[in-house]
Amino acid sequence: GRRVNAIPRTKIEKYWLDQFDANDIQAQLLVQRYSLFIKNQRSLQTEINKQGVQIVVKNGSQTFNKPNPLLKELRDLEKEIAKMEKELGKRAEATAKAKPKARQGLV
Repeated sequence: GRRVNAIPRTKIEKYWLDQFDANDIQAQLLVQRYSLFIKNQRSLQTEINKQGVQIVVKNGSQTFNKPNPLLKELRDLEKEIAKMEKELGKRAEATAKAKPKARQGLV
């Protein structure tokens, strides 16, 4: 398959930060945390790509395959990222509603 280039984290951060007032420290912290989670998600995905979705486990003379434990970590992280995206979206909506609308049609 064709590799899709990931959106740079700086671009993602800028997108979200542009949605909020520059003085909204809580929103900025949420964006920083979100960005870190994206970084961790990408690192986990890279490791899974290297190791495979199944790993070989040796227990004494026995050898068997089992699902890569990083898959669970990735799933958990993706759930957190989805929650953060929802929260960021709600905050951005509230910020947009609070901004005074530009008056149109007046010179």
